[in-house]
Amino acid sequence: MSVEASRIDSATCAILGQPDHAGIGWIDLAEIAAAQRRASLRHLGHGHTVLLLPLTHQSIETNDIRLRVAIQGDGPLVLLCHGFPETSHSWQHEMQALAAAGYRAVAPDLRGYGESSRPDASDAYTQLHIVGDLVGLVDALGEKSCVLVGHDWGAVATWNAALMRPDRFRAVAGLSIPYMPRIDQQPTRALKQFAGERLSYILYFQAPDVAEAEIEADVPRLLRGVPYPLGGGRRPARRGAARPTGAAGRPVA
Repeated sequence: MSVEASRIDSATCAILGQPDHAGIGWIDLAEIAAAQRRASLRHLGHGHTVLLLPLTHQSIETNDIRLRVAIQGDGPLVLLCHGFPETSHSWQHEMQALAAAGYRAVAPDLRGYGESSRPDASDAYTQLHIVGDLVGLVDALGEKSCVLVGHDWGAVATWNAALMRPDRFRAVAGLSIPYMPRIDQQPTRALKQFAGERLSYILYFQAPDVAEAEIEADVPRLLRGVPYPLGGGRRPARRGAARPTGAAGRPVA
């Protein structure tokens, strides 16, 4: 919407607190400019308008690492934990909705992802470390507690955060991964039984240097073959096309 416009729909009038007259609100151009400095307006059609508050990025030092975080909105803190193979960008639409509803939405690139620190040691990625990162992030943001939402691998961290620090995470939501109590066998052994002959990426990543060698040989191919389909962009398979396979030609689980 340009600053020169002087007519605006009723949904936008409601957001800006202006009177509405027969579905058309007349507002002062200076107030439009002020509103646009605070946020932008996205018209979704069918009379719906969403107020888009500015999204910013910061680097926050916590728990001896640096986390790159996306921040949008102002109000009670909602912390969002992405899954694999994702970054904070996967929460872009949810952050807009939370900010418009009056919350401060914060999504970090978790340790090892995106532009956050990537420790070399494999034992630097335990649930204790990840939950510690989240606690430190709440501290750095000046809050005593927050609501925590996680998806996929982020949901695992979310459930553990609720168990370990209920004083800091007053409510949690796990998406796609339910809470799973401790089992009586090694997790990788259970995964082998579940996957059978199919490729489990978690098991594939256990052998040192194997995944690195295959992935680093052709990173663009990996990006076309993994995030694109997961984003809903999978093209229909051609008739007679071979089933997708992973390492050693095994069908992907």
